[in-house]
Amino acid sequence: LIQRFFQGDFESLNEVKAATPEPIPRRNIEAGERRNVPELEKLSLQERLRFVEGITSREFDDVVMDSSKDVVVFFYSSAEGPPHEACKQVAIFVNRCAERFSELGISSVRLAM
Repeated sequence: LIQRFFQGDFESLNEVKAATPEPIPRRNIEAGERRNVPELEKLSLQERLRFVEGITSREFDDVVMDSSKDVVVFFYSSAEGPPHEACKQVAIFVNRCAERFSELGISSVRLAM
């Protein structure tokens, strides 16, 4: 699937609308305010990536090839099984990076899925 994507075979992909990231909640770090961490076992893959921008094949070049930003794209397995479970384990760290970059005001890095 990824190989077809990089070869420009977008027509054979059954894409859904790209996920819109949730706004990252602001917290007062100096006052010791902690972030709200939901119970991970109950979260789906999409919920674990709630702060990460979704992109489609049509937007891929515009987002990834933007030379003004460093871009990290998280490719994941949407089918159930061991690869999907592994992606769920990593997804929370990708989401946390998006959250932390925002808190630190780092706008030169863009995370997408």
